[in-house]
Amino acid sequence: MSESEPRVYGTISSDEVDTTLDASAPPIKISHRRQRETVEQSARLPKGAWLRVRASGGIVFRTSETIVFEDGRLTYRSSPTAVYGETLMARELTSTQVAELRNALAAISVAAIESPAHTGRDTVGYELSVREGRRTQTTEVFQGQVPENIAVLLDMLGECVRISADDLRG
Repeated sequence: MSESEPRVYGTISSDEVDTTLDASAPPIKISHRRQRETVEQSARLPKGAWLRVRASGGIVFRTSETIVFEDGRLTYRSSPTAVYGETLMARELTSTQVAELRNALAAISVAAIESPAHTGRDTVGYELSVREGRRTQTTEVFQGQVPENIAVLLDMLGECVRISADDLRG
């Protein structure tokens, strides 16, 4: 082949293309080990973190993640929207705020929460991950079915994330 001739890496078949979906085909099976690895991967917290809340879903499907670290740092990240770009924020919580979050968390037994079935496409889901010693417990709840003690924690985190005019002034 000379350098002036183009290389052909493949061809497109001129035969008829099968565009039907075989609904009777067996579903793809995922091993229990792979499922466990996926859950463990999502449950991992960054080094030094003791609390993470991920929220995702809704009509416009937004995602956000709030992480609280042992040293009092809080990070918040939300996905871009049609109006705003991605939001990234880090701030220091006061010792009082950290203590209040820990007290609210003490009222929650993450391991005992049964994750309900997803209630629809426009529903916001909340994934709560908590480090207790060397273990990380993770559960998921959905908008409209959030237990009261978790709602209190979500409200407190929301207050910690809000940016006031004083924060903007420095």
